[in-house]
Amino acid sequence: MYDSCLSEPVTDDMTLIRKKASEGVNEITCVEVTSLFEGGKLNYTGAEKAAYEPLSNGSLDFAADIKRCRLAGVRPLPEKVQAGQGFDFAEEEQTSLGTMPEELKEYRALNLKGGASREKQWERRLLDLSLRNTLLNFRPGKNSVQIISADLRETVEYIQNEKELNLFECPDGSAVYQPFSTSAGNSAVRELLRLEMKNKRLLTSLGKDGLSQQLSAVYRKERTAIEETGAGSLY
Repeated sequence: MYDSCLSEPVTDDMTLIRKKASEGVNEITCVEVTSLFEGGKLNYTGAEKAAYEPLSNGSLDFAADIKRCRLAGVRPLPEKVQAGQGFDFAEEEQTSLGTMPEELKEYRALNLKGGASREKQWERRLLDLSLRNTLLNFRPGKNSVQIISADLRETVEYIQNEKELNLFECPDGSAVYQPFSTSAGNSAVRELLRLEMKNKRLLTSLGKDGLSQQLSAVYRKERTAIEETGAGSLY
């Protein structure tokens, strides 16, 4: 069993589900919950066997990943509660027992008297603010791939520590993964990005075709640089 989810909220690739649930792989387990809670007709083992039968004979058409739906912002219908003379819809945060209280923010006084340290002064002198410095004057183009990140330090540490990783295209129909968008700081999106990194996957802001083309362009540029100069230019 792994703390993971599918790359899309809904999939019709039932072969993938069967492979993940097959004996020896055991990445997920399937349980037939209807019979399990109908007065004790089946125990847990029997409910597992009942769930694998329609999965193996091909009678299931699609699967919905609830965790992936929640991370994509798809929520259940709100609960209807009585309020005053009528009814109102309660938000999930108000009714969920697992909701954590809001984090208290700490504030401190801003020090305006002290000047910049000697190190900061030298940093400003050493920074090249001209357009020749490609690190400071980056422009997204065909020779770059933009990785979606909610925490830059965490993402850089992950890339440095992992020997192998996979780049995936932006999920279809999702407006929250636009380049340079602040929505990556959203709690649901942040949790999704961390889960993807945990499973050695990095999401990009490109579609499937665009990602393939730009990765090919980056590869060709890097190969040419190594052949001509003997040093790689990829960073």
